[in-house]
Amino acid sequence: MLRTVLLAGVLALTPAAPAAAQNPWLGDPVMNIARQGGENEFPSNTTYAFRKAIAAGADMLELDVHATADGRLIVLHDWTVDRTTDGTGYAADLTIGQIRRLDAAYDFPRLRGIRTGDRKPPRGFKRRDFRVPTLAEVLRRFPRTPINIEIKGRDDDEAQFLRNAELLAALLDGTRRRDLIVVSANQPAVDRFHELVTEVPVAPVIFQVTTPESVLQAHRAGYAVHVRLSDDEERRRVYDRLLDMCVDGIVSAAPTTLERRLRARHARQVDPCSVRATRAAVEGTTVAVGLERRGLGPQAYEGGVTIRARGRLVGREDFSLGEGTEAGGVTVALTRFGRRVVDEDGRVAASISVRTRGARGGPRVTRVRL
Repeated sequence: MLRTVLLAGVLALTPAAPAAAQNPWLGDPVMNIARQGGENEFPSNTTYAFRKAIAAGADMLELDVHATADGRLIVLHDWTVDRTTDGTGYAADLTIGQIRRLDAAYDFPRLRGIRTGDRKPPRGFKRRDFRVPTLAEVLRRFPRTPINIEIKGRDDDEAQFLRNAELLAALLDGTRRRDLIVVSANQPAVDRFHELVTEVPVAPVIFQVTTPESVLQAHRAGYAVHVRLSDDEERRRVYDRLLDMCVDGIVSAAPTTLERRLRARHARQVDPCSVRATRAAVEGTTVAVGLERRGLGPQAYEGGVTIRARGRLVGREDFSLGEGTEAGGVTVALTRFGRRVVDEDGRVAASISVRTRGARGGPRVTRVRL
């Protein structure tokens, strides 16, 4: 089952220029990326959804853009309005005025009718939060939230993809924002956008199996890996598997559910792919510390082990864990204070911090008795 899940995954690769150290998408904790604003939990691609997703913990918004008949870019997933609104027809055949009148929460019964005035909006929201927004509106409303923008179009109309790419380029030309990524399943659309606007990062959408090895290969090439899930993959086991494979972000239709799992796994504080201490034992004037890798990534690790007792440093040593090696250890020499504490107490409460070089988040502290 897991293999089927991973075959359905999509990798969004964000290039570094020119090296991985300069790729900002590689330096953050694992990102909670709300697909369509979290379409399983909130009305797809609405301002209401985007606000709710961010409040739930989403770090980034993923959205889709089409163009109206009068050349305005709107935030809508399908090329028709039928599935998510109370209207019908192709988005490209409707004007912005016609689009604005639609109820974009129509497929959420408890929120249906707010846009049209048949129901009051929740506290803190307005009727306009439940319409199909323009991309310009979303960019204004969320100036400091990273956004993944997917260029959409009719699958049978190549020219429409290119037109939408050009409209997006016109909108973003000269932008100072560097927290945007432009993607499309239509590679000519990505190429055309990048030809017109070189400052905004672009990424191909690649369908392939996600494995620890493929993620490591992408990282070595300077790319960040964002995995887009299908609806039937939104569950704990899949989240855990992806975290263990060292992905950089998960594009989820259920950002609230994903956020709970990220916090349960401490992925907000500690890189799921780093090194942790498993045991410690005093051996004369040294401490033998057992180490093991977190996650499934086969990469080599380096870092440092720090031991503290009674609030003071009692030992520190660097470590390395070879590529593909599951576990290892390091011998930490005790300081003079450390030797005295152990001699006096026999057994002393201590904390071991393991800091993995290049890991996201702080070191994980293990409490032990030496």
